[in-house]
Amino acid sequence: MIKDFFYFSGAQRTGIIVLFVLLLIGFIAVQLVPVFVAEPVIEIDDPGFIDDVRAFEASLERVDTVVKQWRRPAWQAPAFRNYASRSANEVSAAELFPFDPNTLDSTGLVQLGIPRHVVKNILRYRLKGGYYATAQRFSETYGLSPDLFARLHPYILIESTKITQLKIPDAEASDPVPVELNAADSTQLMSLKGVSRGIALSILRFRKASGGFVQIDQLREVYGMTGELFARIQPWIRVDSTTITKIKVNAAGVDKLRAHPYLNFYQAKAIYELRRKKGRLSSLYELRNLEELDSVTVRKIAAYLSFE
Repeated sequence: MIKDFFYFSGAQRTGIIVLFVLLLIGFIAVQLVPVFVAEPVIEIDDPGFIDDVRAFEASLERVDTVVKQWRRPAWQAPAFRNYASRSANEVSAAELFPFDPNTLDSTGLVQLGIPRHVVKNILRYRLKGGYYATAQRFSETYGLSPDLFARLHPYILIESTKITQLKIPDAEASDPVPVELNAADSTQLMSLKGVSRGIALSILRFRKASGGFVQIDQLREVYGMTGELFARIQPWIRVDSTTITKIKVNAAGVDKLRAHPYLNFYQAKAIYELRRKKGRLSSLYELRNLEELDSVTVRKIAAYLSFE
C-alpha cells in the first residue's frame, strides 16, 4: 500500500524533473539579472524635491540618534558628558587665590573653579543675610563637592571682624530710641524689640494705604500685630498726625476712596454718588445720612477726609 502511494509513472517522473529544472533556472536568473542589467537611473530636475528628500533622510538620522541616546545609561548621555567635561574644564582652569566667601563677587568665585550653579547658591545665601563664619560652614554650601572644597580650603580667609559686626546689641543694655510712625523706615521699626521684618513691612503698607497714622492704637489693626507686641513697643512709639495724607472728597473717584483701609467699595460709591448728586460736599456731617456708613466708620475715616 505504501509502495503504491510513492510510486510515480514514467511521465510523472519526467514532469517532476522538468519542474525542478525550471525552478532552478528561475532562481539563478533572479540572482544574475541585477549583475548584468543596470538599474535605470531616474533623473529629477526639481531642486525643491531633492531638498525635501535630503531633509527627510536627515530627520531619520536624528531620530536614530535620539533613540540610541535614550537607550544609553544616564551617565553616558551627551548632555551628562558635556556637563561633566565642562565642570572638569572649569576646575582645571581655576585660578586659586586667597578669598573671603562673604565678600568675593560672582566673577571671582567662578575664577576659583566653583561651578556656576554653586555660585548662585552662595550669592543667594548671602543675599538672605547668611554669613560664612568658618571655612567649615562654607563647606556645607549646597552643591560644593568635597574635592573642590579641599582645594579651596587653604585659600579661604574670613575676616574675624565681620563676626563682631554681626553681633546684635543686648536689648536690655540700652533703651530703644523712640520711633515716629509716620516717618520711620523699616530699619527704624525693626530696632524696636520684637518687631520683625514682616511686621515692619506690614506697618509701612498700612501707613501707605491709609495716608498715615493718626493715633498709636491704629497699630493694633496692622496685620501680624499681637496684643503682647503692641504693649511692648507702645512706650517707644510717637505719632505726628499733622503729616498724614488726606483724601480730597470733592475730587476723588470711587477707586481712590475704596483704596483706603477704612472704606469698602459700597461705602466709597455711596460717598461718590452723594457728591455727584450735590455737586460738592462741604463737611463730614453730610456723610452721616448715608446708610452705608455707620458711626464707627465715620469716626475712623474723619481725619483722612478733606472737603476743600
